[in-house]
Amino acid sequence: MDTTDQGQSSYAIQKNKTWSLIWKLGVTNANKMLIWRACHESLATKLNLFKKRIVDSPLCPICHQEPESVMHALWSCNSVQDVWGVSLRKLQKGVVMENSFKELWTLLIADLDSEELEEFAATVYQIWKRRNSLVFDNRFWDPGKVVEAARSAVSEFKEANTTIEGVQAEIRHSIPIWSPPPLNTFKANWDAAVDRRKSKIGAGVVIRDWEGRTVASLSSPKNFFPDAYLAESYGVLKAVILCKQLGIKQVIFEGDAQQVVKDLNYQNQKGNSAGMILSDVKALLHHFDSWSVVYVPRACNNLAHVLAKDAIKLSEESIILGDIPSCIHPLDYLS
Repeated sequence: MDTTDQGQSSYAIQKNKTWSLIWKLGVTNANKMLIWRACHESLATKLNLFKKRIVDSPLCPICHQEPESVMHALWSCNSVQDVWGVSLRKLQKGVVMENSFKELWTLLIADLDSEELEEFAATVYQIWKRRNSLVFDNRFWDPGKVVEAARSAVSEFKEANTTIEGVQAEIRHSIPIWSPPPLNTFKANWDAAVDRRKSKIGAGVVIRDWEGRTVASLSSPKNFFPDAYLAESYGVLKAVILCKQLGIKQVIFEGDAQQVVKDLNYQNQKGNSAGMILSDVKALLHHFDSWSVVYVPRACNNLAHVLAKDAIKLSEESIILGDIPSCIHPLDYLS
């Protein structure tokens, strides 16, 4: 597959939009994370706990009539529909009935503007908070109070962020961040982690396109002598191989290992294991129409760093296409 010619499908683009819009919402990080977890069906609902044999019944703790799935807890339960009935006009009862919260979110981001999405997200947060208040404290709020709390939360968040906007702008200008490559070029960031106790290394690779969309990611564990230079050499090898397998022709490889970058850009040859790996890398680089290997500070390479650390925990290599791995924290995504 030649990704430089074909690009990403409309489905993959929509999928990336589904996730990226979450982190752009003008709500708290806790609220964003709740929406993220809801889309991944990872909330501690009765149904999810029942599947893990933690509770005896999957029934909703509010209506006691249906299994409490994520969609039921946040949208379709009658008590929750009472909340949506006094919320945004576009979210009135019966307007939308999807099978999963992810499908609901995908539909809403096409129909609602940014302010409406923020109110929706804040209301979801308050609905889940009300549900937990009932389960753990036997307290339950009326629908109007839930909507009022959601709108207040959005307003307070915007007010608080307006006061520090200038400070945040200064910080953004002073701290380097990852930047997309030129048009029709891809960036492959790599990093490595070492576990000396287990004599194990991990390589992390993330490939993104010129619009910042994730094309592929890799976490690769290997039982190896726990040497940092050797691990970084293995990491760049995995990055080059993955790009070649995807049919990418124009690529910039970025890593925070200065010596490895220097040795690849110059004719430095070492006779040890790392040197032989880098020789293989140099040979593979000739398969690309254009390439470069560039040093970047850790602040621009956090995503690959997280993947490398996660690789240490794995028993086998993991490759994910067109999506963000679950080990990635939202705040790492832009780095």
